[in-house]
Amino acid sequence: MSEIKFCQRFYCDARGDRYCCATCYFLERCHNPCMNHPSRCRLEDTAKAVKLNKEDMDKWESLKS
Repeated sequence: MSEIKFCQRFYCDARGDRYCCATCYFLERCHNPCMNHPSRCRLEDTAKAVKLNKEDMDKWESLKS
């Protein structure tokens, strides 16, 4: 199972919320990504993290293309 991570500070203009760029499907096409990773910056909003099951992961993967 994977999860969508959120940030305490960085606001994503493209997706409209505080998504963590380290786990974002849009990262390769993003014009203004965060260059940090939660293991380095420690700004992950753990209260807002969303766990994904297999069906959700398939949908998430389809958005990458």
